[in-house]
Amino acid sequence: MNKLLDQAFDHVMQKFSAEGYRFWENQIEQEPIIFPHPDDADKEIEITARWDSVPRQAIRVLVSILHSTRFGIVLPIKSFLVHPDNSIKVPT
Repeated sequence: MNKLLDQAFDHVMQKFSAEGYRFWENQIEQEPIIFPHPDDADKEIEITARWDSVPRQAIRVLVSILHSTRFGIVLPIKSFLVHPDNSIKVPT
């Protein structure tokens, strides 16, 4: 699953990293963005945004892969931070 998550994260970074702070700020109040995984049609990528800090400055964008198991839905997650100056930081 880590390989699929890494692929999903790379895809999201390519597709959405240039969107900027305002885009992600607007996404905080919206439904998650969900679309098919580019390398596995049986999986879906979910993207959600939330405030990361108080006072509200950085936005944490969570990238996860939706898939069902017999125990329910599992959400492996990777994330990145978007700052008001539109810079992006990927935690190591």
